[in-house]
Amino acid sequence: MSSSIIGGTVVGHYAHWRYLTRSLHRSPSSSLHSRSFRLYGVAWGFVYLGVLSALTLAQRRTTATTK
Repeated sequence: MSSSIIGGTVVGHYAHWRYLTRSLHRSPSSSLHSRSFRLYGVAWGFVYLGVLSALTLAQRRTTATTK
């Protein structure tokens, strides 16, 4: 069950990212801040993967102890 939730979340985030990249047009002022936005995006990605990993490991431990 959790793998379907995680898979759905990943697909939803990817679809949202594709929507944003197609619908938003860059202005010259936004390109000045692209490096910081890239850094924040990578940092958010690591936090997101860390939370997903922690949830997955916690569920595996719970499942292993109940069997």
